[in-house]
Amino acid sequence: MKHHVPHIFYMRYKGTTLPEILIVIILSGILFLILFEGMNIVNRYNYMLKDRLIKKNELFYSHSTLELILEETDSIRKAKEDDILLFYKTGEIRHSIILKNEGFQVLFKELQDTIFINNLDWELRYIDEEKHEIDSIIVIVPIDNDTLTLKYGLSSMYHLIKKQ
Repeated sequence: MKHHVPHIFYMRYKGTTLPEILIVIILSGILFLILFEGMNIVNRYNYMLKDRLIKKNELFYSHSTLELILEETDSIRKAKEDDILLFYKTGEIRHSIILKNEGFQVLFKELQDTIFINNLDWELRYIDEEKHEIDSIIVIVPIDNDTLTLKYGLSSMYHLIKKQ
């Protein structure tokens, strides 16, 4: 009996057909589209969180800066011609702030900074309007979809000492 050895051209190999490859390519394309759209949603959410965090840090920095200035102040006067606040300590001007809608420009000795960027409004409460002496500063700032009203004033101890 003769043993028959199949020729290489006549052997059957298991393989995939073109329609099967096409289906795999289409399904993998759909999966990549879903993956990239999901990454886009995650990136937008991260940007939104980062933006909120920056705004809150900016608000905290502005609040802290104005609080520090007021701790070193015993009187505040508004310049007669401009929206400039002068902060005095023992009769000497220590700080000044230029009030603008874009933010308050704080002028230190040689340094300059802007606080309360994009504030909505501010209001000044006077002790003596003729002398332009200010008791408190009210700042209205946007936060998320709401507004926040912050009130800054001189130390109540100073007022008690001054009146006596």
